[in-house]
Amino acid sequence: MTFASSEPGSEPGSEPASGDDLDVELAATDPGLASSLAQLLAAPADLERRTQTQVTDSLLQRSFLGTASDVLTVGWRTIRFLVSDPPATPTGKDPS
Repeated sequence: MTFASSEPGSEPGSEPASGDDLDVELAATDPGLASSLAQLLAAPADLERRTQTQVTDSLLQRSFLGTASDVLTVGWRTIRFLVSDPPATPTGKDPS
């Protein structure tokens, strides 16, 4: 397997590297590089809390907007029913 390097004749990105090959190459390089990469790629400690807060807020906003929409729609339908003329009855039938 080849890796992108500064050696003459190597083509950058010619083959994707697997996780095991990357570990071997990192072990052969500066030990500070591996720890720096681990720190950069580590998830923040409060990631779960922030995600839960954002999802909860988003769901509450959607719920509020849906409820407001339902209430306004019911109100509009009620006003339209009260203001509009009653539907015409077919001829020959008693409306009672």
